[in-house]
Amino acid sequence: MKTKLTNSTLFLFTILTFLGAFLQSCKEEGCMDPKASNFSYEAQKDDGSCDYGGCTDPNALNFDEDALYNNGTCRYLGDVKLFTRKTLPGPDNNKFISVLVAGEYIGSISATCNTQTPVCTTGCSAIIFSEKSSGSYSYRYYEITQTNATVFDTIFISSPKNFQVIGGKCTAIIIE
Repeated sequence: MKTKLTNSTLFLFTILTFLGAFLQSCKEEGCMDPKASNFSYEAQKDDGSCDYGGCTDPNALNFDEDALYNNGTCRYLGDVKLFTRKTLPGPDNNKFISVLVAGEYIGSISATCNTQTPVCTTGCSAIIFSEKSSGSYSYRYYEITQTNATVFDTIFISSPKNFQVIGGKCTAIIIE
């Protein structure tokens, strides 16, 4: 059976094709790949702009196995060692320094470090604040004497002091 196209059918077909093409061109363009760093939830039409940058170092905290190039956003853990030059442990082995970072107890130092410029490999008594994300932190230290097995006296409380954890490195801090 042959179908004969009338002028009105041909006109309607032309209008619908034009309208479909017009509506298709009104879609929001952008990157539609959720693995891309510039993925757009609003995109309804992929415009080829997807960017696959990220951290390409497998040792970094934020390693991105889908990244095609390193965009400089890699983050690493760092360590801090805290030493003191204050006279410890005291005449009766009863004096020590306790340290809190961001309000949490991280440890105590019970011996003086007499090294002029201690570094992380110095063998002095120290508190190790390890495998922390890079960034700014603050600590406060307390000088404490122990008068007997159950009695402790705080003889000094420092003001908060700021320090930096640097990714991939160890930093020495001297409490004086």
